Amino acid sequence: MLQAMELLSWIFAFAAVVAFKGFARRVLPPDKAGWAVIVFALFPFSVFLHVHYAEPLFLFLLLNGFNCLFDDRRWQAALVFALLVLVRPNGLLVLPAAVLFAMERHRTVWKTSHAALMFVPTFLAFASYCYFQYVHTGEPFAFSVAQAGWDRGWSWPWKGFFKSGDLATQIESVYTIALVVLAVAIAKRIQLSYNLLLWANILVPLCSGSVDSLTRFTLVLFPLFLLAGSWLAGIPLRWRIALGCIGFALQLVCAWLWASGHPLMA
Repeated sequence: MLQAMELLSWIFAFAAVVAFKGFARRVLPPDKAGWAVIVFALFPFSVFLHVHYAEPLFLFLLLNGFNCLFDDRRWQAALVFALLVLVRPNGLLVLPAAVLFAMERHRTVWKTSHAALMFVPTFLAFASYCYFQYVHTGEPFAFSVAQAGWDRGWSWPWKGFFKSGDLATQIESVYTIALVVLAVAIAKRIQLSYNLLLWANILVPLCSGSVDSLTRFTLVLFPLFLLAGSWLAGIPLRWRIALGCIGFALQLVCAWLWASGHPLMA
């Protein structure tokens, strides 16, 4: 079982990088797209793509869904996003941003009926998943109830910061604040659908009263990697190489922390 998890993690990690490369090439010039892929691959917390989490499969489906929307392959996109919520229920957070992205991309052909096509299969899949949980646990939202085991529950978004005195919480709190500041700083530089994707996937986890795992959740915020690739393409090559080496070194540190069971890599 452990070997199968390891193998599938690497397979879907590679598939997620390929899917991101496809999307980056669709929305960026070739040189900037290449650097965006490098940023995505060397981002320190991309180590979560190679370990036993749902992140690589989730990202593979998410990015393929956006690729389908970019190409106006609506039925394929609807199927992909329906599968997405079966991997992780927070796939629902992605759907409004995805539909808005499609409307931004295909202003003349996307209508209300096409947007409904995206929502209906996804909500049917989610309803089926809730029914499955109800049959087996007696609780249709068992995935949400289980979050109490990680000290998560609905609260004001700022209550999770510096909630305890351990080093992991302090680091994740500082990291999350930096992420929020970055999202505010770039808001006017990116399209509305990207902003919606960023804020939905930052604020909803924060409203659980915890900053745990926000380092891992950052991987969903792929517009940040597109923007970073565009920025890297415009700076001297020696700085790109230096930053790449730093990113790879930090990724090795994160891998060591995860292997040693450090709470920062939970």
